[in-house]
Amino acid sequence: MGRGDKSKLTPLFSKYLKQKQLIGFDVETHGKNNDFYMGGLYFPDKTYKSFYTKESLIRELKKRKYFTNTYVVATNLGFDLPALYFNTPEWNCQDIIMSSGRMISSTTTATNKQKLTYIDTFNHAPFSVATMGEILKIPKLKTPISMHNDGLGYARKPLTLLEKTELEVYNKRDCEITYKFMEFLAKGYYTAGGKLKLTIASTSLDIFRRKYLRRSIYKEYNILGFDPNPLIFESYYGGWTENFKRGKIENMNFYDVNSLYPSVMIKEYPDPNSARYKAYGDLNLIKEFEGITRVKLYCPYMKYPLLPMRINGKLIFPTGYISGVYTNVELRKALSLGYEIREIGETLYYKKTFYPFKEFVYDMYKKRNELKALNDPNEIIYKLIMNSLYGKFASKSLSETIFFNKEHLSNEGIDAVRINPNVVMKDDNNGMIINKRVCDEAYVLPILSSYTTAYARLVLYDYLVKYEGLYCDTDSLVTEQTIPESTALGKMKLEYPIIEGVIVKPKMYYLKIRDKKGEEKDIIKLKGVPKKILYKGEEIQINKEVFKAILEGETITYTKFTKLKEGVRRGISPNSLMDVEKFIRLIDNKREWLSSFDHTKLGDSKPLYIKEEFSNEIEGLKTECTISQT
Repeated sequence: MGRGDKSKLTPLFSKYLKQKQLIGFDVETHGKNNDFYMGGLYFPDKTYKSFYTKESLIRELKKRKYFTNTYVVATNLGFDLPALYFNTPEWNCQDIIMSSGRMISSTTTATNKQKLTYIDTFNHAPFSVATMGEILKIPKLKTPISMHNDGLGYARKPLTLLEKTELEVYNKRDCEITYKFMEFLAKGYYTAGGKLKLTIASTSLDIFRRKYLRRSIYKEYNILGFDPNPLIFESYYGGWTENFKRGKIENMNFYDVNSLYPSVMIKEYPDPNSARYKAYGDLNLIKEFEGITRVKLYCPYMKYPLLPMRINGKLIFPTGYISGVYTNVELRKALSLGYEIREIGETLYYKKTFYPFKEFVYDMYKKRNELKALNDPNEIIYKLIMNSLYGKFASKSLSETIFFNKEHLSNEGIDAVRINPNVVMKDDNNGMIINKRVCDEAYVLPILSSYTTAYARLVLYDYLVKYEGLYCDTDSLVTEQTIPESTALGKMKLEYPIIEGVIVKPKMYYLKIRDKKGEEKDIIKLKGVPKKILYKGEEIQINKEVFKAILEGETITYTKFTKLKEGVRRGISPNSLMDVEKFIRLIDNKREWLSSFDHTKLGDSKPLYIKEEFSNEIEGLKTECTISQT
């Protein structure tokens, strides 16, 4: 098997890890379309260059010296890259990788085949420039006068030399923070045993393969003769987010599990090297082996059902007649709770188990705690590495997007675009071609991700039942009871006591809490809405009054940047400002509520009940995923 073999995940043994040269990059814009005004680059020798035309900055970035071993680093690359390159001839030269609408990287290739790659700090840590500056003790500067929108809703060009100088100094600091934060991460990754990659997940995998992977892990198709991943992906449900009561709460506690996902990764996993398949399994296989099984079950009434189903794009935890593909570890727990298996279909079971992540987790957690005790900011690096590995094994598809401007295409390029059925293009000459393919990389081993999330849901389930949780979100829960605390891996800690609040539905709540300093603080979660909105003619942070207005049925408005793909689809400039009016529904249809929602009271619920005929319909929709052994 050659070096490029994708049939197995192999250890990496390189002794010398070549470090990338980093350059900090940031762009300043003006006007409602956020047109380019100036940009800056910050270099490893601590020098900075500013550029006041797109052409001059692009010309600098085309120099051969950058096409050796360089990452150009931005914070929010999805904004800065189009701001610089959109509508230029060089826009057609960007090879952009995107995931779920987020830009992962962009690469330009020189005539000698050498490459220059742009990466995003957001794909390593979800921190703003201000937060990164706090970590580095390099404070972000105050917003320049020209960026205070003066009621326009957007930045304007500087009007004086003083304003121009202020904006350039501001840009320099942002470039510096971006560069130094990525340098900080890169050094930490190297110390941990790996090297800087495009994302934190890729970096974490690199470290795992270099230091902790002791042998090759073969993909199941090597043993089975066919690819079972479609079946395995059906068993991969993700985190559990649900509220069991809704409305006004008082004197409660918000707990979360110390590093929930890493804590379960020390457990045993199915060994892909020992995979076996049967078109019709049996109870003994579920009880004796790890793996996944397609089943139909009956769940009697219980306040907290264990097994999820995907219905209308949502993860529901119902009672009644349920069906799906589940891990055997979950099925054994379900049987102990009173679930009844009515039918067993195909099963993928594993004759052996192993502990692939135990050393990795213990090592990362120990190093993080040691650094945390010293108040060393490098502890963040080990937290990021530790939390980002499991999901990489469930990479399902890759999306490579070709963006182009028709005016800058050759005749051959225009002909190619004309006959390509996947082209998305409006009348402004800007278009894109999205090429999607199944991810078949060596690291795609979804059974590892499926078992990780299953183990995590089992941990959360036990806490929910024992302490009568009324809200949960992946690794946390709200309860009026007191849970014993511990700093140990996988144990509960009190995040904060809740003085009062309102829980509406998953990822939508208001809490007044008491922080660790004893001071009162408001926390608002409102999925899909930015922190700043337009309210009564002013741009303000979402606060208690705004949340109350939403509860009373008021529509909210806010301004957002047009994302790249959205802009191309609609024929408008990416990064342009759009006014959005949004009515937020208060309905929660993941459970059956016993009374109408009233934010001044606490209402109770019971799980949805699935009728047998509906369960059969859902199961019928999945038959196309069923694997036949040939």
